[in-house]
Amino acid sequence: VGFFDNAKYPEGTTVPFVATANELGLGVPERPFFRPALKAAVAPLRRILKRRVDPRLNVVDRTTASLMGEQIRNEVIDSITEMHIPPNAPATIKAKRSSHPLIDTGLMRSSITYEVK
Repeated sequence: VGFFDNAKYPEGTTVPFVATANELGLGVPERPFFRPALKAAVAPLRRILKRRVDPRLNVVDRTTASLMGEQIRNEVIDSITEMHIPPNAPATIKAKRSSHPLIDTGLMRSSITYEVK
């Protein structure tokens, strides 16, 4: 689950770069959205595993793995949507015409995906 390098902004910056900068506060205020999403996903993932996996087999099938990927993806989307602290600076709000810290064009939020291997 995450952001793959093929997701890019029009000027060529990759979405993973922007997501990492925001998550860790690299050159911008730290706005962790991924780590809290993973914490929030623990209980739902346990429920999925309990319903779908025989503990004697110790195997997760592709469908279960996809359900887990979708659960984490949704938690990350919710985390980005709900993030409001720290707020944008007044100049940033004016420039992007939005007070939402992690949403400008929506590309980062819409680029979250997962892959089952």
